[in-house]
Amino acid sequence: AGLKGSIGSSWSYDGYYMYARTKNSQRQEGNIAIDRFKFATETAFVGGQLVCRNASARDAGCVPANIFGEGNLSQDAINYLAIGATNLEEYTTQVASFAITNSELFDLGAGGIGVALGAEWRSENGSVTPDSFLASGNVAGFNPGLPTSGGYSVREFFAEVNVPLISDSFIHRLEVNGAARYSHYSNAPGNVFTWSAGGLLSPVEDITFRGQYQKAVRGPSVAELFLGNTVSFEGLIEGCDVAAAATPGPLRDICVGQGVPVARLGDPTLNDPNSINPPTFIGGNPNLVEEEARTWTIGAVFAPTFLPGFTATVDYFNINLKGSIDLVGTENIGEACFERLLTNYCDAITRNALGEVERIDDLLLNTGGRKLRGIDFSAGYKIDLDSLHDGASLSFNFTGTRLIKDDRSPIEGIDLVNHCAGRFGANCTVPSPKWRSSLRTTFNLEKFSASLQWRYFGSARDDDPTTTYALERAKAQNYFDLTGVFYVSDNFKLD
Repeated sequence: AGLKGSIGSSWSYDGYYMYARTKNSQRQEGNIAIDRFKFATETAFVGGQLVCRNASARDAGCVPANIFGEGNLSQDAINYLAIGATNLEEYTTQVASFAITNSELFDLGAGGIGVALGAEWRSENGSVTPDSFLASGNVAGFNPGLPTSGGYSVREFFAEVNVPLISDSFIHRLEVNGAARYSHYSNAPGNVFTWSAGGLLSPVEDITFRGQYQKAVRGPSVAELFLGNTVSFEGLIEGCDVAAAATPGPLRDICVGQGVPVARLGDPTLNDPNSINPPTFIGGNPNLVEEEARTWTIGAVFAPTFLPGFTATVDYFNINLKGSIDLVGTENIGEACFERLLTNYCDAITRNALGEVERIDDLLLNTGGRKLRGIDFSAGYKIDLDSLHDGASLSFNFTGTRLIKDDRSPIEGIDLVNHCAGRFGANCTVPSPKWRSSLRTTFNLEKFSASLQWRYFGSARDDDPTTTYALERAKAQNYFDLTGVFYVSDNFKLD
């Protein structure tokens, strides 16, 4: 619900309140309870009859299960083993916003100065409640996961200004703009200030140069803050099995501090993946703060007066993200602890009395960063075809990106960098091609429109040169989408 209107003297206001609630119930069928499978396959003969060996399980309805041979599993055993599992998700968002604007505050001779002032309040809450079978890890094929629940709120004040300085004088146009926002988070980010400044210059009508610099932030989401721990098995990490761990030095101190018995320092059996496979616990972190990005762009817009209907743009972008919210990764925890000797990452490793790794905690952290560089291109051209048919036209719209750099640092402050431009894999995740583009060609008539879109994604290579995987190179991909619209009447169209 909202209200907007005029205050007078070119001032206007716009305010609204929004409440949104999403609830999702996910039901899984055909799962098998691990404990029931165990009880049903451990059998004994009692009074000449095959029954479940565990008396308590028999009292609870256990039915013996013959899992060997097709058709030997009885329907009663199927009914006993099979379980349903239900996950419940619920998210609520509230936003209250109010702004006053004036596009004609005063005129310096090149047009009205525009300003906007406002305040906003946001509230985010969410919960994920897994089924008791899933939460306990009692479903075959699923690792256990704890519930997620929590929320936070943000109060913000913002201001924006656009100042035309020159218009239709010795140059065609000159404008500058700026914006600022103060935010107060109810959780760990606390007080945050962001801002941007930029401008555009048109020496002549045909071309415009533009640039922008900004400090931007992203606060952690409900899931990132309060995600319940889930279990994964990412493999063993070990650094106390080498000879250096048995000699005086920082590595030895770390290993002893973790609880490795002195007699086992340098013992290669500590690193035996056949007998040691510790679980990695993945989860949220209520102490997360905001991500911060410093971004600047510079580019040009070309709209020649001698070629009506044609526009082209080119923009160079440079993004430097720090304190990104992400999982460190099991392998990176091992390198940070045992090779870089960063003791705060060693705290994520728990050992048993034998000195063997029995648990790894990989909670979300503000760690690492990302540096992106690239060039965005676009071009559009529309041709009137009135000679063919009244109102007919043909248009072309092209957008493309050349990715120059995509460097990701999983741990801030050390020189561990994954170069992900044109790569994919364990460190770079999904493919990040150096080239991607889209070309849409549209033909319009008064009652009909047809459009063909060509999307291109360049090739990418695996980011691990030391290992040969089933897919070492993802080939370039082309997608074609054909759409048509029939305008049957003024109030009805068919897509």
